[in-house]
Amino acid sequence: MTTSRVSVLNVHLAIRMAVALAIALFAVGSLSIAAAGAQSSGCAGGPFAGATAADSDGDGVSDGDEVRAGTDECDPASTPTEVCGSYVANYNAGSADTDSDGVSDANEAAAGTDQCAASSTPTSVCGSYVANYNAATADTDGDGHTDAAETAAGSDPCDSSSVVAAATATATTTTTAPAATDSTTAAPALALTGPSTSVIISLVGLAMLMIGFGTVALGRRVEEA
Repeated sequence: MTTSRVSVLNVHLAIRMAVALAIALFAVGSLSIAAAGAQSSGCAGGPFAGATAADSDGDGVSDGDEVRAGTDECDPASTPTEVCGSYVANYNAGSADTDSDGVSDANEAAAGTDQCAASSTPTSVCGSYVANYNAATADTDGDGHTDAAETAAGSDPCDSSSVVAAATATATTTTTAPAATDSTTAAPALALTGPSTSVIISLVGLAMLMIGFGTVALGRRVEEA
């Protein structure tokens, strides 16, 4: 084979390889355009940046999740929010209560509790939500008294100027025991007062009067004798 013929064959081979490469690049480009333009089956305004066959508007959420959430899979500005494993349209953490425990998702996030679990619920204390609150150890207003002690005393655990009053010492009353009575002490003299004394005086007077009458009668008998 002559040198010129070899050269011609090499040129033909190079041309074939260039054509094959061009076809391959065209195919790859076509597939990319098809993927980016997946919304061509129903979405207008595309192709959108970042779009794929599964995410027509390129917003990072699949068309299926958008349909389930109720957002527009053909509008990058209409994107649902993933909350507790599901996608939610028009999500507002300030008003949403995903686990239905009575505390908004925003307040749970601020307290550090789990807005996806009803068993993880913060406690409202002085206008804020607190995780793992224990009134027996907490001192919310920082006045040196626990919230439980303040509540029991009737002061405000949310106001440092409202403190538990110092305990007032209870006055001790000393009772003096009566002096022991000496059993050998003579009985007190009869007091000459009161109704009993009057009766005794009356009886004594009557007895003396009878004695007097008896004496007079005896004296007359002696005279007559």
